[in-house]
Amino acid sequence: MEIIVKKSLIAFGIICATLSISEIVLAECGSSNCKSLRVNSDNYIGVAGKSGLENIGVISKFKIVDLDKNKADKVDISIRPQIYFSEHQVNARVPVTLDYRLTDRIRPFAGAGVDYNTFNNQIQPVITGGVDYKVNKDVTITAGVDYLTETDDVEIKGGVGYNF
Repeated sequence: MEIIVKKSLIAFGIICATLSISEIVLAECGSSNCKSLRVNSDNYIGVAGKSGLENIGVISKFKIVDLDKNKADKVDISIRPQIYFSEHQVNARVPVTLDYRLTDRIRPFAGAGVDYNTFNNQIQPVITGGVDYKVNKDVTITAGVDYLTETDDVEIKGGVGYNF
């Protein structure tokens, strides 16, 4: 049990470090004035389950690059830190995704990142895809699929997040 707690703390540390990095404000400085380029309206944090709700976790999405320079582009880059807990292990995932704004509410995404599993102390690549549905200004529902390349596992996940 003590090993699981230590590994859980390591996984939680990875997620916290990722969140800290994603909070760096991108700035454009001209002469003495700097203005923030960061847009927070598409960010969320929430709860999720994966693979038949046998793993419950914390999910998040942080837009890190807004590619909407001329208001016609509909693609952004996001980081989506996640941590899932089960009886014997913790999974920490950090994928980076391209998000396409199909409509104001529907936003499919695809990307890749890394997964850390405390049960076998393994780090492996993960490919992810799914869709976010913005219910209203406060709530987003998300569903997706992750493919873990080393173990050849496919996991289905779904959750709900609070927008900020």
